[in-house]
Amino acid sequence: MFDYDGTLVPIAGRPEEAYPDAGLKELLKKITSKPGTCLAVISGRALEGLKNMFQGVPLILAGNHGSLLQFPGRRPVALGPVPSPELTRKIAAAAGEAARGIEGLLVEDKGTSVALHYRLAEPQKGLAAAARFRELVEPYLASGYEIITGKKMVEARPRGSHKGLAVNYLISRFPRAFPCFFGDDLTDEDAFAALGSRGLSVLVGRPRETLAAYHLPGPEAVRELLVKLAGFQ
Repeated sequence: MFDYDGTLVPIAGRPEEAYPDAGLKELLKKITSKPGTCLAVISGRALEGLKNMFQGVPLILAGNHGSLLQFPGRRPVALGPVPSPELTRKIAAAAGEAARGIEGLLVEDKGTSVALHYRLAEPQKGLAAAARFRELVEPYLASGYEIITGKKMVEARPRGSHKGLAVNYLISRFPRAFPCFFGDDLTDEDAFAALGSRGLSVLVGRPRETLAAYHLPGPEAVRELLVKLAGFQ
């Protein structure tokens, strides 16, 4: 089980720029063709976006922080709360208001959650916009939303949506498997916590305080591991 941004691919200035190259997709296809092996991508991105990026690769995909999961060729399964579209539209409007007039800000509407990215903005303006977004979303927290932070982003998502949901679900579906999870961001700590001592947890990227048991320096090291897995008999 892999996070996507910062784990399988380097983090890009804009989410649409972090696209899986042909070599990565070929590696993943080769690994999934091995008997007894199953791969999943569990990401904060929207499920539809993951499906578009990994067309032709038989992966289990879990989007929206693990709250919506889909096996290849099957219908999506909702693992977490699904808010009303009207409420999500109001939060997206709040993000747009917070970003108005500031260059380099990006509002990402994921259908059930909304993220404000400020990686490309002037640092102080980006932080001010993030604070403003938090302020505007405050009235909706009582309706079941929560605020989370990541790498140069702040996001409003349904409370109870986290990557641990997908980890627990997949472990229950594959009880004889040895589960592994690789992730880089603070949102991956929920997956590490869910996995616990039942499998292998790996923090990717800059070392920090974490629940993961092991560490890899970056997506390049993850790619090296995938190459080894693809060649493993």
